[in-house]
Amino acid sequence: MSNNKTEFAVIYQWLIKPGKETQFRKAWEGLTLLQMNNRGSRGSRLHKSEQGTWIAYAQWVDKKSWEASCEQKPEDEMWSQLMLDAVEDTWPPTFLAPIADHLMPEQLASQGLTGPHVKH
Repeated sequence: MSNNKTEFAVIYQWLIKPGKETQFRKAWEGLTLLQMNNRGSRGSRLHKSEQGTWIAYAQWVDKKSWEASCEQKPEDEMWSQLMLDAVEDTWPPTFLAPIADHLMPEQLASQGLTGPHVKH
């Protein structure tokens, strides 16, 4: 891992099978925590669009860390299989190079800290 800066981000998008939403969310959370604790992930946010697709935005230290995390490892298999079982359709990931960052961390937002005085 190169440094403390986020140098790479990925957007994922899925259509989840009806009735499998909870299964997908739990598997996504398990895999995300595994990647955060062991692989250089800076975390991810999972969203549901108004069109019904589920979208995740994940940040990484660098692309090399993301590529290494994509290699199937035994500890990933359970989470990956649960996610795949819940997915009806998926789209190719979108790769991003961060240019500017004005996304407030959830911890600051929950404390009511807003505005230009907040240091990131």
